[in-house]
Amino acid sequence: MDPALLAVASTSANALVSLMTTDLWERAKGRVAHIYTRLAKPPEVLEQELEESRTELGTSTERGDLDETTTEMQQMWKGKFRRLLADHPEAAAELEDLVSLWQQISEDKSPEAGNQINQTATANDNSRIYQQGSGVQYNS
Repeated sequence: MDPALLAVASTSANALVSLMTTDLWERAKGRVAHIYTRLAKPPEVLEQELEESRTELGTSTERGDLDETTTEMQQMWKGKFRRLLADHPEAAAELEDLVSLWQQISEDKSPEAGNQINQTATANDNSRIYQQGSGVQYNS
């Protein structure tokens, strides 16, 4: 396989897994589903696989193995994207859009952009505090 296409598969997989925990998830999921419409696989099946991956990523936070699960997800999607690009090299530009989407949100999160969030809370007695700065909240 062309090394450039392999690099696209790798960076796109990393971007996709990173986007699973952001507010841009629905947009990223839609883009990937659109890319796969050129294959025999129905987009609904792919969307289900994407949601299962995202759920697994959220569950791994509770289990305490987020880093390992993230690496596994990145490798799994890298393989899927590599196979896609082997059959459809023209899909590279669309996959690179995922990387651009991730870079956009990464730049927005930089401290220079002024999007830094600091939260402080104090709970007394039997009270509970729920805080979320951005992203997706997973409740068990």
